[in-house]
Amino acid sequence: KKIEIIWYVLFIISLIPGGYSILDTYTIQEGIIISPEVEVFSSPSSYSTKLFNVHEGLKINIQDQSDNWFEIELIDGKIGWIESSEIRLLKTR
Repeated sequence: KKIEIIWYVLFIISLIPGGYSILDTYTIQEGIIISPEVEVFSSPSSYSTKLFNVHEGLKINIQDQSDNWFEIELIDGKIGWIESSEIRLLKTR
């Protein structure tokens, strides 16, 4: 009986790290554009292709980060890169 309990406890403990990784996968970081107008680029470089502009107050989802750049996604599905100084981060949900 003690061996069954030990196996059960070990099984439960083994699930804990997996639960955290699943939670991290579904964590969405959000931000607000804080500059009047911001150019959005195809890659994390101001030398890359300009895709579109966003404006102050727009809420965005942050998909990735590279140095001082964030990959953002708009509610309409558009994706691009902006400098991190153009965003104020919001709480994670």
